[in-house]
Amino acid sequence: SITLNDDSQDSVTWAWESNGCFSTRSAYVARFSGRQVSPTADFTWQSRASLRCRFFSWLAIKDRCWTSVRLAQHGLPHQAACPMCDQHQESMQHLMLECSFANQMWLAVGRLVIKEEVQPRYGESLEQWCLRQEDVSANRKAHRAKCLLVMWTIWKHRNDVVFNGATPSFQQAMQRIHEEGQQWARAGLFKEDNIGFEVAQFVWDVSE
Repeated sequence: SITLNDDSQDSVTWAWESNGCFSTRSAYVARFSGRQVSPTADFTWQSRASLRCRFFSWLAIKDRCWTSVRLAQHGLPHQAACPMCDQHQESMQHLMLECSFANQMWLAVGRLVIKEEVQPRYGESLEQWCLRQEDVSANRKAHRAKCLLVMWTIWKHRNDVVFNGATPSFQQAMQRIHEEGQQWARAGLFKEDNIGFEVAQFVWDVSE
């Protein structure tokens, strides 16, 4: 029970500081108290990729992009099958890892950057794949950026197919990665890890 003393004056104290005084530092701590940090937060946000790619990857991992499966869940018009392979329903999981087009992309990029880790494993979820990329010990931020570049390119190429009537083209997608990757290399986003995107050396054989 609480007994009120009419002779005592009320006072306001800030519970997040020992001295009872408000501070912006403690307010910031209070704002995020009890939050749950996504296990893929570092993969998404602690990379050297451009902000638009980081934001897209966050939406992709959370399955918040408007794929056919998500459109169907909301009762909206959608494609009957994946526009890239025309073999399965289009979910973000399928589009980024399971689609034959995506697998071809990751295989080529893995050879390009000399990182076999990027090749998806059977039955692996998108979140599990992202976490596995964290096993790369050297130049981790640059490796994340390269992964995000490929994810972004697959999504952009998919949008060209859906909205502009383009035909899925492995060569065109790799050319996009080549051009944007070189721009990132010039901007210093990869820093000491420009493997695969050396401006003077990058040549892609479209016959591969």
